[in-house]
Amino acid sequence: MEFWRTLGGHLWSSWTPVLVLVFLLTRVLVRSWKVERYHMRAATSLLVVHLLAIVGGATLITLGYDETIADVTALAFGLLASVSLGMTVLFRVGLPRVGLTLPRILIDLLTAVLVVVFIIVGKRAGFSVAGIITTSAVL
Repeated sequence: MEFWRTLGGHLWSSWTPVLVLVFLLTRVLVRSWKVERYHMRAATSLLVVHLLAIVGGATLITLGYDETIADVTALAFGLLASVSLGMTVLFRVGLPRVGLTLPRILIDLLTAVLVVVFIIVGKRAGFSVAGIITTSAVL
């Protein structure tokens, strides 16, 4: 029973229900506006890894281990999923509705710039970027 309580606490503290709700709303927008689903696959993968990291962190706490790496990984993938969803809503749904369509390569480059900014901010905030990348690769 302790695992489920810990998991529920981690889900709420990391804003996962809000992220899942935004994901579902974005998915509805993408389907209703007949937008290509390229970015939704990336957001889905990032959200799934975020959820797996939260489950891993709750498991580690239940077993008495330190969950820091799992928490940082969940945070990183949650933020990356948020960036991916925001880029999809802005560049694939929003801008085409007002008559602006950007080339796919430009959207991908802007996404990459946001990820680099995320890494720089994480580094300055004290996150181990190498640890996040290594943990991401392992997961």
